[in-house]
Amino acid sequence: MNDGRLGLLGLAKRKGSVRIGSEETLKSIQSSNYALIVLASDAGDNLRKKIHDKAGTYKLPLLTDIDSETLSRALGGKNIKVCAVEDRNLIKSLVG
Repeated sequence: MNDGRLGLLGLAKRKGSVRIGSEETLKSIQSSNYALIVLASDAGDNLRKKIHDKAGTYKLPLLTDIDSETLSRALGGKNIKVCAVEDRNLIKSLVG
């Protein structure tokens, strides 16, 4: 993931449009909000399977080209493995 997209993730967090962690991400997926799921490439097998399955079921875009250290730095946290971005305009910029 390039620096511009990382900056957009940080912007989305500051706007309150990011849910961080597996529980919050699953809530976002299941509440039928349109979301982009960002899953760290070094996430554990169980988390990876759970998120891949849910994203597939709800037909949500999934980004996996970022490691947890970089994701954590972009979002200003520690040990972040997964998050959901809920801002449609930012999602278009991140995916497109």
